[in-house]
Amino acid sequence: MEVGNHMTHPARLYDGPNHSRGVVLVTGCSGFIGSELVGQLKSAGYRVIGATRDVDRIGNYGLESVRLPLQDDPVGAFQHILQGVDHVVHLAALHHTRHAVPAHMYHSVNCVLSAKLAKAAHQTISGKFVFVSTIRAQCGTIHEGVAVESDPPRPTDDYGRAKLAAEIEIAAGLPRGNYTILRPVLVYGAGVEANLATLTKLAALPVPLPLNSLPGKRSLLDRGALCRAIIHSLNEPKTDGGTFIVSDKNPVTLSQIVAAMRRGLDRSPWLFSFPSWILNPLANITGQGERRKRLNGDLVASSRKLQLTGWEPVLNTERQIEEFSGEVYRRTRTKPVRYASHSSSLIMLPAESFASILPGPSSCGRAVSDPVHHTEVDKKDDRDRPLEVPACTSHPTCDEVE
Repeated sequence: MEVGNHMTHPARLYDGPNHSRGVVLVTGCSGFIGSELVGQLKSAGYRVIGATRDVDRIGNYGLESVRLPLQDDPVGAFQHILQGVDHVVHLAALHHTRHAVPAHMYHSVNCVLSAKLAKAAHQTISGKFVFVSTIRAQCGTIHEGVAVESDPPRPTDDYGRAKLAAEIEIAAGLPRGNYTILRPVLVYGAGVEANLATLTKLAALPVPLPLNSLPGKRSLLDRGALCRAIIHSLNEPKTDGGTFIVSDKNPVTLSQIVAAMRRGLDRSPWLFSFPSWILNPLANITGQGERRKRLNGDLVASSRKLQLTGWEPVLNTERQIEEFSGEVYRRTRTKPVRYASHSSSLIMLPAESFASILPGPSSCGRAVSDPVHHTEVDKKDDRDRPLEVPACTSHPTCDEVE
């Protein structure tokens, strides 16, 4: 079958019997979250089919695949790819990029496509539809108090508004209530890209950093824990028809994040406080005043509602960050990289980089421009040098439409 210029006939590579736990179709299966989720689903006994715009590339990894229809295609095209599928996990989305994305494009990809997939699922699947939304559907880059699901949702940008609209459409399109909506906060893990990758580079710099001056607390989420939340939602009836924030149990400050990264790199934290009477004027002079203000705010979110259904969060975020930083260290220590910078850039880099990990527009696209330059150097004394951060795969919170 062909719809428009896109074949929707399943390009399946699986010859054996169905796995005992059922068949799960995963959109965004090759991204930062999707790639981890596929492995966890298979380990849990599911048969996994990836819905993608690049069937050949997914097929090269030995994963069954179907071509994901476009948002302009009819619902029937989505029904076709769901034949023989028990559950759907919808990760694919259009995220913020370096280039401006109009509101109608966010709505078309993130809401219209999601709504059609949900309507098709209502007609075809017997199991669950899990939609991975975002905390941006709940609130802005900072939030007073602790964000919980009972708070009225107040997204502050087109991306968050499109995701919230998709949540509403999915609930309407699945009147049996066989869906779960997850709102993850910023996700971390080995191979993360964008702003947390920039933060890892910052942590790798062999210089002291004035990050004890930044008091803002952030809720983060371990990638593996998010994938376990998705699988939990497939199986737990208590999650049916519900919307859940997903986060580690305890928030962390930016200085705690960098300290944990440096411990993973086998370095001392080497952090200090910087006088606000110097930092604030510098931020204003360099156009970072608003970002500086955001750094002083919190975004703390509670996953207690999901925990009450039986899901268990990560209790020690710092330890998890230390472990994934250590994994990067072990993979890249043979290719150390030296960073050089003017002193003014070093002063402002923390504000630029840390402001960028707030879940605002910059947190959903590539990393902010890195003002430091790097060149490869010889291998001796590599414990005193920053480490090369490997190329990353996708958005930290959700996987892109391919």
